Amino acid sequence: MMNSVVTLKTKRSEKHVEVRVGEPILFAGLRAGLDLPYECCSGTCGTCQASPVDAEAIEPLWPEAPGGGLLPDGEGRILMCQSAIRNTTELKLFGRLREITDDTTTPDYTSASLSSQCPLNDDVIAFDLALDHPTRFKAGQFVLLQVPGLAGWRAYSMTSCCGDGGSIRLSFVIKKLDGGSFSDWLFTSNRVGERVRVFGPVGRACLQPESDGNIIAIAGGSGIAGIMSVIDDAITQGHLNQKQGQIFFGVRNRQAMFFEEELAELVVRANRNLAVTVAFSDEIPDSSDIRGMSLIFGNVHEVAKTALQDTPPSLETAVFVAGPAPMVEGAQTMLRECGLSDAQIRYDKFN
Repeated sequence: MMNSVVTLKTKRSEKHVEVRVGEPILFAGLRAGLDLPYECCSGTCGTCQASPVDAEAIEPLWPEAPGGGLLPDGEGRILMCQSAIRNTTELKLFGRLREITDDTTTPDYTSASLSSQCPLNDDVIAFDLALDHPTRFKAGQFVLLQVPGLAGWRAYSMTSCCGDGGSIRLSFVIKKLDGGSFSDWLFTSNRVGERVRVFGPVGRACLQPESDGNIIAIAGGSGIAGIMSVIDDAITQGHLNQKQGQIFFGVRNRQAMFFEEELAELVVRANRNLAVTVAFSDEIPDSSDIRGMSLIFGNVHEVAKTALQDTPPSLETAVFVAGPAPMVEGAQTMLRECGLSDAQIRYDKFN
């Protein structure tokens, strides 16, 4: 079968994009260097919606995607990240449509081998991918992964930074998800040497050192992955030489805590311009600190709210939020109540 062309249209713009057979329309547009509306790229958020001129030309890739529940009833809209095309057609977009003009790497496909995997506790695992070709990415970005035998793509943020020349290794941390086919695949066997398909890098929750002031980061569970990358980048660039950083990291209890050594190292590297608070949601900590990090009982966004009320953020403060959807949404509401604008809040929300 031959590739088809989709015409993406807004009131002011029109772009023609070649789409491979079975390829998500969103991926094809991003590969073409277009700055399209998206957040998760994996069917959760509902941001990449569009309206097809011919519904019969659309091939649904995941009809049950949670983000579909966010589409208006009766309007026939689709999620571009969960739709392919059967033949040449047109889509009406409801967000931006322009070419990417900054230094962001244009996302594309590559392959990798799973080079290591290491349990961090009973339900969190770290793993590395060795890419077939080096890629450049910004701290806070993520990639989509696909493994043979499992339908669809899964989005994961890198914990690592990337040098100017790019990186051949991507590092991740994920939480075991009941009924999650990818986490079951990874947790139930030694997968070192297995091949993985990669699409990316994507995502906009990145540091903007020319305009950002102090940094506040709120992470739940494995949402700490992208946060680690952003803070590492801020330290490496010298951003935290003059600015202050705060991380609020939510876990269930002491047993569920991970990245203790890595977080403590970030505090040291930042010359104490970084404060880390770990919030235990299910038990009262038996001490108030560990390795220079504060321990406190409570839900992480509520703990962060108390701290922000004591020290209100400025208009230059950049806030990074990552974690399960309910935690991220609670944190977004809290941050707006504390006077932060949506432009200051950069988030990574997953299910």
